[in-house]
Amino acid sequence: MRNLIVLFSILTCANFALSQNTRIIYDFTPNFEAELLIMPSLAEVDEVFRFSLLIDGQKTKFALDSIMIKSYPPKQRNFLPAQEVYTDFKESKWVYCNGKFKEGYCLANNLEDQINSTTTWKWEITDEKLNIAGLMCTKAIWLQNVAWFTEEIPLAIAPGIKMFCLPGAVLKYENPTGIYEAIKIENVTNTIIIPNKTLTDDENIITKNIFDLRNDNSPNIYLVTNETIFNKWIPIRLY
Repeated sequence: MRNLIVLFSILTCANFALSQNTRIIYDFTPNFEAELLIMPSLAEVDEVFRFSLLIDGQKTKFALDSIMIKSYPPKQRNFLPAQEVYTDFKESKWVYCNGKFKEGYCLANNLEDQINSTTTWKWEITDEKLNIAGLMCTKAIWLQNVAWFTEEIPLAIAPGIKMFCLPGAVLKYENPTGIYEAIKIENVTNTIIIPNKTLTDDENIITKNIFDLRNDNSPNIYLVTNETIFNKWIPIRLY
């Protein structure tokens, strides 16, 4: 084993562009073990979220595409916001659009600052290998975080909103809240355009409270209950 602190600069992270656009499809299975003592009904929740990570040169887009409910406890309600995360390595931009934000707003950050938020994560890169979605991956560990990255896609990207800057795309990521795992990698013709919306770096002024969510008829907020269609993928789109 070899211990490394991977502190890539913006130029290092951006020094790569795929010859063609690529989409990585992830399934995310949540883990409610830590919350079960407070809310035992979560034991009845069985759901899977499907995300896509589109790579267009030095731009990426990570989006919630759909959800499948297999079982859900009676009387429980959950407000599920549509969400998209955009990264532009060349322009050093990071933009997060979420249905829980006030209409017309996205959270924005300088990419270097976003990366710096995880530079204290002292990854231990191991010798363990695993084939995920057809690509060979290496295991990295930091505390309760386990990431499998592939140097065959040498761009510092991962599922979710964190920027780990490991030396390759993360195809599997696990922490106490659940597991992301790539199930498919495909070449596509899709391109990425960063949304032309009002940007702010202050999440507090754009996040709706629970009362807003309950009374919100926005198509960007999805109500999940025991009456939601079971065992069928339900599309989630940010309009």
